[in-house]
Amino acid sequence: VNSFEKIRLLFNKLKIPGVIFYSKYFFLPYPDVNLVMVVGKPLELPKIENPTVEDIDKYHKIYIEKLLELFNKYKAQAGVKENLEIL
Repeated sequence: VNSFEKIRLLFNKLKIPGVIFYSKYFFLPYPDVNLVMVVGKPLELPKIENPTVEDIDKYHKIYIEKLLELFNKYKAQAGVKENLEIL
């Protein structure tokens, strides 16, 4: 486990969002870019000690579906073209 992963795991334990922006202004985003963050309802997933490939695929599919729903719901408010789709 590298140092980035250790920090990320610590953030998870402390329930701190692990989003880091960086640019030529260090940790500040470019000033001409609008950043939009949308947070959806949390997904309740079971803890599976030894997940099978099918388990992983099943819950990954659910995650992607919810992510796409969130994107499609708020893309117009974020200034994204209505006809833009994620494939």
